[in-house]
Amino acid sequence: MNHIAIFDGDKGGVGKSFACRCYIDLLLSRKNPPLQVSPIDCDPRNPDIYRTFARDCQVAKIFLGDEEGWAKLFKYITEAKEKNFAISLPAGIGVMADQWAAIFKKSLAQSDNSILTFWVMGKDADSRNLFKTAIAKGSIIADRTVVILNNFFNETAGSDVYYEWRMSQIRRKFLDKGGKEIILPKLATRIVQSLDYINEANEPAIVPFHQSNEVFKNNAFDKNVISNWMEEVEKVFAPILENESLFSYTSDITTNEKEKKNKE
Repeated sequence: MNHIAIFDGDKGGVGKSFACRCYIDLLLSRKNPPLQVSPIDCDPRNPDIYRTFARDCQVAKIFLGDEEGWAKLFKYITEAKEKNFAISLPAGIGVMADQWAAIFKKSLAQSDNSILTFWVMGKDADSRNLFKTAIAKGSIIADRTVVILNNFFNETAGSDVYYEWRMSQIRRKFLDKGGKEIILPKLATRIVQSLDYINEANEPAIVPFHQSNEVFKNNAFDKNVISNWMEEVEKVFAPILENESLFSYTSDITTNEKEKKNKE
């Protein structure tokens, strides 16, 4: 059995890879107990997950442009045992996802795996329509899906670019069926851009959030900004992750099982 978190949204520019970075960062920085994570970057054009975590853990790169890609992804996951996978899907994968994602997830469930989809919602109508289509096609299941609203796009205090989503029947039906929704706190653009660098191989790379102290060692303000932001991100994900059975490095039992035993 494995735990698989899939970051989807189909539409480009909504912050899928950013949300996936937050999730992986939370697992890598977890201390009690320390959690393992195996990232999979499926974006061939903009592999930000690989750029961020390749120095910290093994990051697989799998292209999902055809059936063979989905089969390779399934084989890669099911050959593992008791791992936490985090999969970042590329933009514009809708047609392939409609055709193969439902089969992929059904096959994983039949192999005794736990699948959780994080759908990063855009602010436009087409993002809502893509979400509705994904549910209709069976590529996402409501009670195993978490919609992420990226507060980065609320540029001014009091603005709500997700108003149409909040008022929509799609959202109401989704929540009624057991779906979850979280709001990812905003992180200033200057902070995000400060984490970009060129590595030893002269390739674009990104500093993980939990390693950002060195980047901001001479700027106490920005150092505290990202520290506070990371605490907020942890609080946002906490209600979701506390109900998930994640695997730790220190034991062959899941995090939830270990916590239950400690309480007993």
